[in-house]
Amino acid sequence: MGQRHQLFVIARIHGRYRCVAAFHSQWLYGGQTITAAARLLRAFENPFNARNIAAEILTLEHNRGLEGAAEAPCPYLTSIVLNVFRVDFDEGVTKTMYILPYGILPSNCDNNDGYTVFDLTPNEVPRYCFFYDLPDGIPLGPAQYMSYYDGGFKGIEADVEYLSKFASVPQGVLSVTWPADFPNTPSATDTPAESSSKSQSEGPPSLATLSLKAALRDLLASDGPTAHDVLDPILTSVAQNLEAVKHELLQGTSLNSNGLAVLKVLLASSADVAVDLSPWLRTGVLTPEQLESLSEALVNATTLNVTNSPTLTIDVLQSVINKMPNLQHVIAFDCPALEMPTVPLALSSYLETKDLTASLAYSSVFSNGTHYTDCVRYVDPASPPAGLTVLIYTRSLSMIPRPTDKEIQYGVELSAFSATGRS
Repeated sequence: MGQRHQLFVIARIHGRYRCVAAFHSQWLYGGQTITAAARLLRAFENPFNARNIAAEILTLEHNRGLEGAAEAPCPYLTSIVLNVFRVDFDEGVTKTMYILPYGILPSNCDNNDGYTVFDLTPNEVPRYCFFYDLPDGIPLGPAQYMSYYDGGFKGIEADVEYLSKFASVPQGVLSVTWPADFPNTPSATDTPAESSSKSQSEGPPSLATLSLKAALRDLLASDGPTAHDVLDPILTSVAQNLEAVKHELLQGTSLNSNGLAVLKVLLASSADVAVDLSPWLRTGVLTPEQLESLSEALVNATTLNVTNSPTLTIDVLQSVINKMPNLQHVIAFDCPALEMPTVPLALSSYLETKDLTASLAYSSVFSNGTHYTDCVRYVDPASPPAGLTVLIYTRSLSMIPRPTDKEIQYGVELSAFSATGRS
């Protein structure tokens, strides 16, 4: 018995749409489906969650994609879906949802009340749709989905209005993701074309930008320190050319002292308090030792993303953290040299004001013979907790032993696990 429904999260990885997370609900239909979609999109839009989800998916993008991935290749995303769906504060109840293998076809699921799909491709606005019939299911909006039931929106008007701001996942994208289930649907172009209006508005680079790029290339290729009369004009131009400077800094294989000076100015000139150093650390352009020297440029940062750093150690990260007084959140996915800290990382005053154990919710999900235990602090989409450093510590394990309080404490303070979801 039941009103069975499946939810899928897809994203474009290595230029092609793939499913990265799949879930089964034994009882989800009609207006409840509309409300669930709205709640999940609110959580996905939360900046705190959005940064973590994007980092997880980009980890797959920059590694081997989904080849050899664990059953839950995106543990943060998985835990957000499970907890946002299962914990219903409005009704004061908990609901059941199960993890499915990310590679499962919708047609192989036990379904009688349709499917929900979310497209969370990084750096793009989230999209969603419902669909009902297979093969070649047609993407549906709330009104079309509800036509299978009473067709009314009573009690879910606010959720329908919220969903109206999101575009639908095209049928061609569903076909790319699950070609066997959409055999008669033309596949969408995997990589979206550049908007012609955007290209026209940007236009060709100015002479000043071209001159700056050429000067930067010379600067980054030079040996030894550069005279101030050469370096200073370049540093002065960084703030007006952030994207061009970032692009040039990422073209090399390493940063010399001049490049490091330019990167410091680049970071200090950005108004974004969420600093993402993963592009430099991932490629080895920036070494962990050089990371320590950037602390002066990071004093205003509240979020630091060091994802995909193969050689970053806990000692270096602790040294950087100690010099960042406003830091609240570290994103450190897929950093194999990061071991579990032997002492707490003092990222904020959260440890002094909150009981970590009391702030965590424990839940077990049984899926195909594997127990996943996730420890998550629920984040209200409208109000992320002030001072909370890192939200989640997830690992694949048996029911016994349960994670210890010490492991949970360090997990909340430092999110350090690989793309497989195993710490």
